Amino acid sequence: MLPVVTDILYPVIVEIPDETGCLHGRDKVAALSRHARQALAVSAVLSECELEELEKDHRGAPLPHGGTYWSLAHKPDYAAAVCGPIPLGIDIEEIAPRREDLFDYIAGSSEWNLFDEKTWDNFFRVFTAKEATLKVTGDGITKLSRCRVKEIVDDDHLVMDFDGREWLIEHFRMGGHIASVTAMNFKITWTVAGRGSEIM
Repeated sequence: MLPVVTDILYPVIVEIPDETGCLHGRDKVAALSRHARQALAVSAVLSECELEELEKDHRGAPLPHGGTYWSLAHKPDYAAAVCGPIPLGIDIEEIAPRREDLFDYIAGSSEWNLFDEKTWDNFFRVFTAKEATLKVTGDGITKLSRCRVKEIVDDDHLVMDFDGREWLIEHFRMGGHIASVTAMNFKITWTVAGRGSEIM
């Protein structure tokens, strides 16, 4: 069941320009990070949040600044970011076939029984939802097994359980990718900027 909406979160997705795709190694990682931080700056403007310092703790988890929490994600084709007044997390992945044994690695049979079938769209719904949840708590992929799908609300929402606490997740699909953000009792307004668009 969807909770009562009390406020709005503005996750932002930017399409990575062609010139970044030509980079390699540390240069590419740095460029992707810059695009994610540009997306975060847009989210901050839309959210009317001040977010000047982007610091992380010893685990690499983002630290809130002035009461504003933030989260970043990036893949070769897209970067995503969100900020807001509560702990939150965002993740993005390309929906593409992988090894079949990863279905059982990413979720248990009781979780898969909540879905109509095992598809790669559902796989990445689960994967990005778990990643977004673990980003909220500052925990890494090593605690994946403690993060479980509890309920499928509809095609764009599911509920995760991590150590007894529930997290509502909203999904957004575009360009063969899926993004997930922790929604809780917030309305989600997604913003997408295409390749070469001026977002700053």
